[in-house]
Amino acid sequence: ALSPIYVLIAYLATLVVYGCGKLNRYLRGVVCWAILGLYTLCTVVEVCLLTFFDTYFSPTIATFLFQTTSAETNGFLEAYVYTKDFVWCISIIAVIVAVILCVVRCIKRWFIRCSIYGVVVLFSILASVVYVGYGSLRMKVMEKFPYTAFSRTISSLIRYSHILAEQGNINDETLVEGVVDSSAPSVVLIIGESYNKYHCELYGYNKEVNPNLSKYKQDDRDDKLCVFEDVIVPYNSTHRMLQEILSLHSVDCDKEWNKYPLLPHIMRDAGYYVSFISNQVPAYGDDGCAGNLGAYFFQYPQVAKRSFDYRNTEIYNYDLSLLDELKSSRLNRNGRPEFSIIQLKGQHLYSKYNFPAAYAKFESKDYNERSFGLSESQKQEIADYDNATLYNDYVVEQIFRCYDDTPTIIIYMSDHGEEVHDYRPFLSRSHGRVKTQNEIKYQYQIPFLIYANQKMVEQNSDLVCRMVDAQTLPFMADDVSHIILGLSGVKSGWYNPRRDLFHDEYNAQRVRSIEDEHVYRKIE
Repeated sequence: ALSPIYVLIAYLATLVVYGCGKLNRYLRGVVCWAILGLYTLCTVVEVCLLTFFDTYFSPTIATFLFQTTSAETNGFLEAYVYTKDFVWCISIIAVIVAVILCVVRCIKRWFIRCSIYGVVVLFSILASVVYVGYGSLRMKVMEKFPYTAFSRTISSLIRYSHILAEQGNINDETLVEGVVDSSAPSVVLIIGESYNKYHCELYGYNKEVNPNLSKYKQDDRDDKLCVFEDVIVPYNSTHRMLQEILSLHSVDCDKEWNKYPLLPHIMRDAGYYVSFISNQVPAYGDDGCAGNLGAYFFQYPQVAKRSFDYRNTEIYNYDLSLLDELKSSRLNRNGRPEFSIIQLKGQHLYSKYNFPAAYAKFESKDYNERSFGLSESQKQEIADYDNATLYNDYVVEQIFRCYDDTPTIIIYMSDHGEEVHDYRPFLSRSHGRVKTQNEIKYQYQIPFLIYANQKMVEQNSDLVCRMVDAQTLPFMADDVSHIILGLSGVKSGWYNPRRDLFHDEYNAQRVRSIEDEHVYRKIE
């Protein structure tokens, strides 16, 4: 699928060399060897990265490259470069390059010079017409362009320079007043992935996908699970929501998100032990070449070091494996109250890979009631999604149990919704500007749950009563940081009680907007 892009880049490089040749024969030789050298160097680097680290060149790799000490460099050379594997890798690349040069030399003899230049000009004109004339194709070309060795390296280096500027501009004035004591409750924020509220049994879904969490709704329990009815997200993408969730910024603020402090910074300064355990982005992991500069801001070395006491360094096939990471993290807190952020893989596309075989309860035959036509494979996609939801229910309940030993509030929210062939044959999310009511309903409404364990209920029953009373109030998830500050008792000048769902001053009349342009009205 990327071959036309490679061909276009090659022809453009040929045009540059040809133009330089018209100016000066020696200049053409210099430019030709420079281009060849750059492409060869980028290719060699990426082949080595793929061989030894299973990753491409990315802003993260650029960070390692420019922030590595001399001792770390010597260790790297001894571990990877001064080895037989590296020699074999370079030798194979050298042979491939030599073969390519021989082939090019032979082809050059076969073609008449004018015919080559004619093809170059014709192809360039055609590419220009296509680029200008077809917007959707142009976007695909721009999206795919970074995924060649050379352009990915250039893109990563540019992003790295932007990252250095951005991570230095995140506001670090936490305005924390005092430090909490050991009696402060632990607070856990579970960030689910792609959870469709209308595939949640707690919200009336007709499949038994929440057998574990449903039992927490029984009135005779000593702990309490609150299910909030009217919660939306302003964006239907993970990276933008993480910016809002993990900072004190909200979408109706008058400054950019990084002009506000990060929630982990405030919690650490207030005395909390802060951990971030993710089954999507491990510490120091490869964040790829995402187009949006703020995609994984918490990966910036300066930000990560400031934000977290604990990060996991690997991801797992299934979310339940995160519990071992969570237990390891809790051993290091030394009596401090905890603020734990847990990012699940959840129901991420394609959800059939996100649950073990033991949770394959639903099958395609269970979805014959849809009023519009679906293929068997589409029905199976719904079944896979519901199976992943069933597994997610078990994982979340197991996280609840990890905190039985201390007063704890646990917030579960999804980063956004997801369409799962609900009213049309469509899986995933739409990213166009125009949003229909159904798109908003399934992609922007989210399940939002808050659990207070028995010790928390005993310690602060008044707070739990306020949670119960607030279950029907409208809320937007970009304000969740203010809920967390209110629940934890952390005092900071950035806290706004009008954004805290459980405060007497909460503004239930706040205008909620979708993608910064659509005013949201409650959709049943």
